[in-house]
Amino acid sequence: IADAIVPALLAAKRGEPKLRIAVDHVELPLDTVTAEEMDRVAEERKDQFKDTPWGERFPGVIGAWRDTQKKLLASGKGRSVSIELFVIDLGVAIVVACSGELFSRFTAILRERIKKPLFVVGYANRTFGYIASKEAYTEPGYEVDDAHIFYNSFRAKVGGLEMLGERGVEIGRASGRERVKIWV
Repeated sequence: IADAIVPALLAAKRGEPKLRIAVDHVELPLDTVTAEEMDRVAEERKDQFKDTPWGERFPGVIGAWRDTQKKLLASGKGRSVSIELFVIDLGVAIVVACSGELFSRFTAILRERIKKPLFVVGYANRTFGYIASKEAYTEPGYEVDDAHIFYNSFRAKVGGLEMLGERGVEIGRASGRERVKIWV
């Protein structure tokens, strides 16, 4: 069978590649606070979950968050996080992936401006944690108010998700052109 197929493959004309990928690392600004503010927040919130199944552990969690973030900020780091954002253009559809858990507004931003069928993947390659929409910051909730403590980071600044969405659109439109590696 191989003897019959190889000559045909060697004689075939090579077409335009259909699979393209573009990768970028975007610095996502974080909503940092001062060392004094971290101490205040940790003290005020240490008993916040005392009547829950993980209430005994939370004081240790928030203390570890405070100590780690204070050291990170003192070293000059921790004010942003590198988020991997990549686009796979399959020709007939686009896959956009990000190293965070994105609110649905991210997909809406892309769908408004990328006209191919679209698939969005979160937690791609690693995870930063929740990346919330501007609207979510006006409503209290775990994703905006608490999760960053468990991820041992600061939350993304307001507008971070929208910034990533705009960059995803730029990369999606550029797939197949500049800054793009073509896989054959």
